[in-house]
Amino acid sequence: MSIAEFFAPERVVMLKRSTKQGAVNELVRALCASVPELDRAAVTTAIWDREQLFSTRIAPMIAVPHAQLPDLEGSYIAVGKSRRGIEYDARDEQRVHLVFLLIGSEDNHLKVLSELARLLQRQGLVQRLLTAAGRREMYQLLTEPAPREAGTGESRTATVVGEYAGQLAERVEARVVMVHGESANVGLLANLRRQGRSVVLVGTEDQGDQIDESLYDHHLLVPFKGLDRSNQVEITMLMALSKGLIHKGDKVVNVFGLTGSQLDTIVLSDVARDFKLFFSMPLQGQQDGLDQQVFMRAMQIMAELAQEGREGKAVGTLIVLGDYEHVKTHCQQMVINPFQGYDESERNILDPSLTETIKEFSRIDGAFVIRGDGVIMSAGTYLRINHAVTGLTPGLGARHTAAAGITMDCEALSICLSESTRQISLFRSGERIMVV
Repeated sequence: MSIAEFFAPERVVMLKRSTKQGAVNELVRALCASVPELDRAAVTTAIWDREQLFSTRIAPMIAVPHAQLPDLEGSYIAVGKSRRGIEYDARDEQRVHLVFLLIGSEDNHLKVLSELARLLQRQGLVQRLLTAAGRREMYQLLTEPAPREAGTGESRTATVVGEYAGQLAERVEARVVMVHGESANVGLLANLRRQGRSVVLVGTEDQGDQIDESLYDHHLLVPFKGLDRSNQVEITMLMALSKGLIHKGDKVVNVFGLTGSQLDTIVLSDVARDFKLFFSMPLQGQQDGLDQQVFMRAMQIMAELAQEGREGKAVGTLIVLGDYEHVKTHCQQMVINPFQGYDESERNILDPSLTETIKEFSRIDGAFVIRGDGVIMSAGTYLRINHAVTGLTPGLGARHTAAAGITMDCEALSICLSESTRQISLFRSGERIMVV
């Protein structure tokens, strides 16, 4: 999915109104003029019905009003910029300057919304949009491939590392080589292709358009910021496993950089040895299987909480993903469930407008319980564990015990954030299978 396909030049608007209602109405007008099959009244009603539930401000200067329309084929985005700013929320004095209005089908609405949020996290993009001279420049910024970072030339170090990576892959008969970083060494990629290796290009931005597609087999996006490269390797391996890019019998060579994007490090992984418990993860396709995008979104929120905390203080929390039919039999609310009563489409973890809500509720004791498709079923939930949990690392407390225990009793995956160490732990089948 390319987010660029949902924009159009005529749906970029320089907003004249300074009120929320006025700005939204301008965008609805532009959207419906561009897409004649849309009913303006229906779009307006759907947007305002959604707005009554939660504010769609997702960042200090950005709002993303959105709604789903039944029977709509496809998704459409209109974007507006206000130089004066828009009074978007009565509770927040800071004005919104960029508004992205999204109307989508029920099938892929949340995934488009998630992709839009990821686009807006691209370094420097928001500032460039704010200073853009006009509509044409804004459209180009939103639809152009991510810019390559400075300093991406093939240094001597990267060249030598690339040569050794190719030799290692050949010696151990590694089927897959993962090349991390936006400065992927083109010579390395070409050499690996000549060896017949399966090459996976890994990046945190959409860099695939910058490199000849014949030089790699797959382009894997890792939606994390602030993690060091060694942790990113583990996350990338997990993503590759869930997508079927690597398999139990594979040996995988990872080439990456511990500092910046220059390639300077090689790690060899034996999938069967290093990731043996990942094969029991309840992935999509099984009953209440775990959608890979849902898992990665949960990990991203946990990573942000680990880095930021709340109001300057570290927080600890627990997310349980998948196998809800069994998990719910172990649940008891410690407080009134804050997500109860909302439509499922309005409480999905893929919705970026819920990010701050989830982070705020992370301060409540208890767990988030999330269905495999991303629907948040509860927060502040106490988990009743039927089995004694043994073998945990000394110093891990009740939250980690609950995280391990629920995965012994159910086919779920749990993600636990430690308040004291800010480490993120993954549990599966009662075992701690990864620490980030």
